[in-house]
Amino acid sequence: MNPLSGRFLVGAFIVAAVVAAIGVAFVYVGSPGEARQRRFDDRRVSDLGEIATSLDLYWRTNTRLPASLEDAAQGGRGSVPRDPESDRPYAYRIVDDRHYELCATFARPSDEVPAMHEPPFRGHAAGRQCFTLEVKGSR
Repeated sequence: MNPLSGRFLVGAFIVAAVVAAIGVAFVYVGSPGEARQRRFDDRRVSDLGEIATSLDLYWRTNTRLPASLEDAAQGGRGSVPRDPESDRPYAYRIVDDRHYELCATFARPSDEVPAMHEPPFRGHAAGRQCFTLEVKGSR
């Protein structure tokens, strides 16, 4: 056997092993683009939680929901979270004196099912999702 052909076989085996390892990583971890979308969705969930907390605080202080998210932010946080990918504001709508709706557009469905005490946005589908929430606190 030619020593050169032996080196070729070893080199080919190493290249094949590296390509296979990268393929397995993509299957289990996902592509960098998918990881980025997952981070954006995690941030959206966190942002909606922050907004809900600021709306609860605003309601406890003013016994009404704010006309806009900017009004709620003036009472404490100072700025309103925006979608991390598009930089657009999250949608907010008053339903009645104690209920409101928050909307965000998610890149992918979540793997979680929220527990009873957790906010509903932890378990979201892909695409635009709106969540009707009730303010927490007493008048």
